[in-house]
Amino acid sequence: MFPHHFRTAKIRKTFLYLHHTKNETMEAEIIEKTIKALEKNNFEVFFAQNRDEAREVFFNTIFPEIKPTCVSWGDSMTMKATGVLEEIEKRTDCVFIQTLGDHY
Repeated sequence: MFPHHFRTAKIRKTFLYLHHTKNETMEAEIIEKTIKALEKNNFEVFFAQNRDEAREVFFNTIFPEIKPTCVSWGDSMTMKATGVLEEIEKRTDCVFIQTLGDHY
């Protein structure tokens, strides 16, 4: 499970996607606890079963609501693994700030 958070002045969202392990019972418990902890801290949580679903949640739900005009990246492997980072770079409706140089 990998969380990734998005915040603006008024919006706190995160998405989680499942990274399958051999112990799915333990993973389900961790996911439930993580979601409850995030919600307790005023995050709206979206759970995805896989990378593709996480990308869909981000671009169909989170991104349109927060409407960013500028995005930077802090070395999140989740953003890379889901394809979110690559898609954001292609967009013309927001500026992408490459904070880590060209070697990501």
